Amino acid sequence: MEALHAPWRIDYILGPKSPPGDASIFTEIAQSNDDEANYVIARSRHCFAVLNTYPYNGGHVLIVPYQQAPDFDDLTDEENLDANYQRASNGARLLELCQS
Repeated sequence: MEALHAPWRIDYILGPKSPPGDASIFTEIAQSNDDEANYVIARSRHCFAVLNTYPYNGGHVLIVPYQQAPDFDDLTDEENLDANYQRASNGARLLELCQS
C-alpha cells in the first residue's frame, strides 16, 4: 500500500493539541457563532456542514450532527435524514462552484 502524503497537513500534525477531557473541536464549532472562521458552510436543525481545514482532498466536507454519538445508528431517524440531506445538498452546491 502506498503512503498518502499531504504536506499541507504538517501544521495540524505538529500543532498544539487540546488536552483530554476538553470539548471536541466539533463541539466548539457547534457552539460558536463565527461560521466563517470555522469554515461552516451550512447549519440545519440537527447538524452542520464544515469544510475540513486540513483535507487530503480539496473540498472535503464534514457533516457533523449536534448530538454526539459513537455511531450514526445511535442518531434518531430525523437526525439521520437531516445529515443525509446536508450531504446531498452541500455536495451538489460545491460541485456547481467547482464547475463555474
